[in-house]
Amino acid sequence: MIERGRYLVTVSGCDLASASVDIQAAIDEMTFPLGFEPRLGGQRQEMETSFDRMRFAILLAIFMVNLEGAWRRGRRGSCLNARRL
Repeated sequence: MIERGRYLVTVSGCDLASASVDIQAAIDEMTFPLGFEPRLGGQRQEMETSFDRMRFAILLAIFMVNLEGAWRRGRRGSCLNARRL
């Protein structure tokens, strides 16, 4: 029987992502009592947070490059010049 609490798993001989996939697969096969919520934390949680921040930074950089390009195109003036007849 699984008791409520925190469990520490020490991994050696493989990378964090591979170990996390294996651990999550093992957790998915288990049946847990009502109110029991298994989740991965520690370095895995830090890695996910870092990847989320990196994705946000890349998207922000792409947006800013496009915004700057649009600003430069706007400063050059339009190729259409309207004048009153």
